[in-house]
Amino acid sequence: MVHKKIVIIAGEDSGDLHGAQLIKALKQSNETYEFYGIGGEKMIKQGLTPIEHIKNLNVIGLVEVLKHYPRIKMIFNKTLAFIKKIQPEKVILIDYPGFNLRLAKKISNMGIEISYFILPQVWAWRENRKKILYTFYISN
Repeated sequence: MVHKKIVIIAGEDSGDLHGAQLIKALKQSNETYEFYGIGGEKMIKQGLTPIEHIKNLNVIGLVEVLKHYPRIKMIFNKTLAFIKKIQPEKVILIDYPGFNLRLAKKISNMGIEISYFILPQVWAWRENRKKILYTFYISN
């Protein structure tokens, strides 16, 4: 039996909750999936094989992001390399725009289907994110 590989990326606790519910729902379909990605205990409990644990990305505020940037960049590069290696059928991104929009841009030309399960709140952030999302969805 062929297993379909899906990578799911959540960077916050709320994303872990939604990701766990998504994994549970997908497992109830007739398809056979293998789930990989970044998540927390809820997603892992539902069957996610972690690339990295969500606790290593969960930082809030510009000062915290800058303080932990080297670690976040390492996790980003590790995640990107993993996606390139396993070539999943789909990558599902859950909110977390600073990380996920950059990841989507990097993998958009790899022939991998990319979906945003919960879109970032573009209105609450920078105006240029609207353009990134528009370009991303028009090209896919």
